[in-house]
This record gives sequence, C-alpha cells and structure tokens, in this order.
Amino acid sequence: MSEKVKVFITYAREDVSKKDELIKRLGVMKRNGLISLWHDKELIAGDEWEADLLENLLDSDFLLHLTSASSLDSNYCNKELTLALTKNIKPIPVILEACDWQNDRLNKFQVLPDDGTPINEWNPESKGWQNVVDGIRKAIHKMQRQKNPSSNTTPTPDSVSPDPNTANSIDLDSAIQRGNTLMMFGQIDTALTVYSQVIHLDPDNAIAYYNRGRAYRVKNQYAKAIADYTQAIRLKQDFASAYLNRGVVYRLSNEYTAAMTDFNTAIELEYGYAEAYNNRGLVYDTLQEYDKAIADFNEAIKLKPQEDYVYINRGNVYALSGRYSEAIADLKEATRLNPENASAYYSLGNTYTGLGKYDEAIIEYTKAIELDPNYNEAYNNRGNAYLQLRRPDLALEDFNKAIELDPNNIAAIQNRTLAQMSLDLLQLTT
Repeated sequence: MSEKVKVFITYAREDVSKKDELIKRLGVMKRNGLISLWHDKELIAGDEWEADLLENLLDSDFLLHLTSASSLDSNYCNKELTLALTKNIKPIPVILEACDWQNDRLNKFQVLPDDGTPINEWNPESKGWQNVVDGIRKAIHKMQRQKNPSSNTTPTPDSVSPDPNTANSIDLDSAIQRGNTLMMFGQIDTALTVYSQVIHLDPDNAIAYYNRGRAYRVKNQYAKAIADYTQAIRLKQDFASAYLNRGVVYRLSNEYTAAMTDFNTAIELEYGYAEAYNNRGLVYDTLQEYDKAIADFNEAIKLKPQEDYVYINRGNVYALSGRYSEAIADLKEATRLNPENASAYYSLGNTYTGLGKYDEAIIEYTKAIELDPNYNEAYNNRGNAYLQLRRPDLALEDFNKAIELDPNNIAAIQNRTLAQMSLDLLQLTT
C-alpha cells in the first residue's frame, strides 16, 4: 500500500467555512488512507503554535492554498506559502472567488478548479468542489508514482551517479533555504551560522552574503550588514535587492547620500520597484523635501496599492506639510488595509493633535496602545493630549507608563514634571 500523502491546508480566517467544506469532501480519500490532512485547528491547548505549524508544514507533500482576496492579503498565508516554496513543497491553489491571484506568485502553479473558475461561480458549487477533489486525487497519484517508480524501470546514468558538483550546489541552496526559514521564525543567530557555513564552503555565493546581511540588519549590526551587502553586489552587480537593503541600512545609519545613491540604483535596475520608491521617499522626508517624498510615495502606492505602510508614510508627510485632510484620508486607508497596525492609529493621533482635536487624538492613541501595550511614544503623546484638556491626573499616568517602558524617554520625563506641576496647581485652587 502506498504511503499516505501529507497535505497542509492554509486559509484565511474569513474562509474557515470553505476550509471545513473542503475537508468534508476529502473525507473519502482520508478514510481510504490516501492522505493525511493538517491545518491550524489541529493544534491543541498548550501547543507552541509556531513550532508545531513549522514542523507539520515542513513534513508535508502538498500545500492546499485556499485562495481568496482575504488569503492573498493574509500575512500568515503568505508566510506559510513562502516557507513551502523554500522547501519545494508543491502548492495547489484552490480558487474560492474572483481575486487577483493571476498577479500573485501562485500564478506559476496549476490551479483548481479547472481553468481557475472560482468555486463560487460554479452552479451548483458541489460540481466545483468535486472538480477540486478530482484534481487533488490526480496530483496525489502522480506524486505516489514518482515516489514509487516501477521496479523494472532501467535507471539512467544520471540517476545512478549524479554529478558531485550539482549535488554540492543543491546542498548549499538547501542550506540557504534553511537559513531563510530560521529567519522567518526569528532564530537569527542560528541563521547567521548557516549563512556563514555556506560562505565558508562557497566564498563567491552572492545570495549567502545577501541573506547574512539581512540577518545582521535585524540584529542592528549595521556595519556588518553593509559589508555583506557590498560583497553581494561585487559578486552580482545587478543585484537590485542588495542595493535596496544596503540603502535601508545606510538610511538607518543616517548616511542619507549613500542611501539615496543605492535607492536610485535599485530603481534603475528593477522597473517598478515599489520598495525602493518608498525608501527613497523616507529619505526625502527626513531631508524635509516633502514634495519629492510625496511623489515617491505616490509611485509606490501606484505600484502596490495594498501596502498600508506607504499610506502611513505619505500621511505623515502630508501632516508635516499642513495638509491634514489628506493625511487623515491616507491614515484611515492604512487602518482599513490593516486594522492591526498600531502605527497608523498613532499617526492619526498625531495628526488630530496637530489640528488641536485632542479628544479625537486620545481615541486614536488609545487604539494604538490597545494593539501595542508597549508603545511608549503613544503613552507620551496621549499624556500631552490629556494635558491640553486639563486632565493632569490622566496625563501623569501616561507619562509614568512611558517612562516605565523607556527610562531614557527624555520627553516623557520633562512632560511628567509639567503634569505634576499642573496637578499640584489644580489641587491648590480647588
């Protein structure tokens, strides 16, 4: 009997009913021992969900990607797809509804139902689901034939004795993929070790230098990151991503001329590089060249209209330019695109503060704090808004919390003194 094929299902929360429907329709294959299924509902109380998810995904043969506008926008679905691709786990997109999957990396794979006709456009839908089940069964049988070829098949010379240089190359590629997986799950030091081992074995591996540079950047070791990105560029002169990421580190190091040069090069090398426009816009913002910053953010939004962080960046520049209505529109769009981005609410609070609308500002700062209880700048700024509304008691609480989170927050320390003086004066006059 053939070994069970392991199938991992990724889906957006909005599509949980569709996931349950698919599992039901795969019941015959599961009962006959053809497949085993795993999805996040298989986790039980006490599981460390990321580690368990990683273990089960890496042990799978197929990734069933329930594709909808929600799953294309889901960080978790994209993370699981990226991890599957790094480990050569075959994705099977199951198109649930009309969405922009043709412009996603999923368009490289055979989709179900046939011809990509979404499930919700079949009449009745049960025919669409059966088409999906038939397609999955075919893919499973094909994989089983590949895993268990006929014993009378004559091996080719390549299958008996692969070229050792090719094998070494595959091993190094696998090591880099393992480093990328470790990075994805926050194991930065281990990833650094893996990338360094690859570089020791292959000193001309530009990808290994690039990825080690990314790891050093996460650890805020900027000099080492720049050195690795520079070496990657020496080895691969058209490496647009290396220019972009080196530019980011230069920007974080306040080396704005070098950063601008790298972003310009990245844009020249890769047409439509939204991230490069966004980062160049941030440099223009820092240099107070607001019109140029807005122009770059406009271009980034045109190229990637669903990225909430670019709307935040443009909204902040609009606010600095006194264009408050445009700032509020951008920041509200950012909260619509990603309701869990605390920075968007924080920036909205700052914008309302600039307009003197302190009650509205407090509402937005509070949302930011609810999403990120360690957001010390939000506590400090909400405290300032309370001071403006003559509520020094509440302001004092916020300034104390900001200082607790960051004892070196000079602004909060100074503001706490003002709040205490205001509170003392208020008590004397009552």
